[in-house]
Amino acid sequence: MENTLDHNEFDLEPVSYCPRCYSLKIGYIPGVEDSDYCMDCGCIDVARGNIYDWEKLYESRYGHKFVVNHKSLEGHPLWKLPLKDLRTKVLESPYYKEIIKEVYPEWTNYGNIVDTVFLFFDNVVKDRMLPKLKRVMITRYQNGKL
Repeated sequence: MENTLDHNEFDLEPVSYCPRCYSLKIGYIPGVEDSDYCMDCGCIDVARGNIYDWEKLYESRYGHKFVVNHKSLEGHPLWKLPLKDLRTKVLESPYYKEIIKEVYPEWTNYGNIVDTVFLFFDNVVKDRMLPKLKRVMITRYQNGKL
């Protein structure tokens, strides 16, 4: 007798995710009860559900599916922009706050637009989030919200 689940049964198995940023990177501290936490944003609340429900939440929040063909995005003109030009695109966008929120859901450092965007880019580079920012911007460009 085989002890494997078929594909549909496997997809219905519950997944743990962060209800704040919808990350699937849930960590825990060994030996400590109820020590689950989000490895991306640090939230200590953890939700559980099937992968389809999580995928809908993620797409609703970020405007794209979690699994994206990154190779096709790397050929996009926005992907190839130098950092300075990418920063200018964000500065000129009426949606700059939404772009920032998609990369950093808990962002609260809003001052004047120039200071905000420069601080944001400082964090993006430091945290190595440039590929994520580029994916966000390309998706927004394709949806006409850049």
